[in-house]
Amino acid sequence: MSTNAPSAYEAQFVIRSGLAALPATDADTDRREVSKCLIVQTKYDTLACVTDMYCLAIVQIEGEARGELSFDLSIAAHANIGVPMVVQRKDGESELFRGVEIDGKWKSIGAKIRVEDHSDPAKFPKTDFIVEPVDDTDLYRVVRISARRLQKLADALIDISGDDDDAVSLIVPKEGEIGKLRVQGRNGIGVLMTPDPSQFPSDLDTISRFNRTAKQFNQARAAAAQQRNGGAQ
Repeated sequence: MSTNAPSAYEAQFVIRSGLAALPATDADTDRREVSKCLIVQTKYDTLACVTDMYCLAIVQIEGEARGELSFDLSIAAHANIGVPMVVQRKDGESELFRGVEIDGKWKSIGAKIRVEDHSDPAKFPKTDFIVEPVDDTDLYRVVRISARRLQKLADALIDISGDDDDAVSLIVPKEGEIGKLRVQGRNGIGVLMTPDPSQFPSDLDTISRFNRTAKQFNQARAAAAQQRNGGAQ
């Protein structure tokens, strides 16, 4: 199905992952830009980036945008829209809805949410020193884990009733196969079995895929910033 932006919209795209769970959603005006989702159009893909200043996610999405733009993703978090989430931008407004694809077109499931949204991509947090490609593959090893299993184990090892430290420490072998990870948490210890590595791309391919996306994202952001500055280097 084609989600190329029609003439009526600055952008129209579909988000299938849980991006809305990551950005900060508090009302503190100093952190409002951290509730935004940045849309970056690269030569090959359309990428969506969100951050809460402690972690950052960049995912490939369906659709195209006319250059770099942003929208307030906290709307989706508060309204619990769900996925697939269709986002349409036009004239300073964002329209979001959970959609279903019928005959190549997206129809809404439930209500559409339309809000005034003058998000400025230039104010999105800087990422050039955060999203860094791997320069020397010999200095890194790839560790594969189940994110959902790690979340369940972490919840068992920390105090989820308060604001105490939620960090856990992963004890990783320096050499050899990693069949399990030992975990130390605030309230105890755990063991996390790792997925079968044969189900994943090779280490070099994994790093290559990370580098490719990171470089495309950084290049597109730099080009957008240069365009906003009138082409100045």
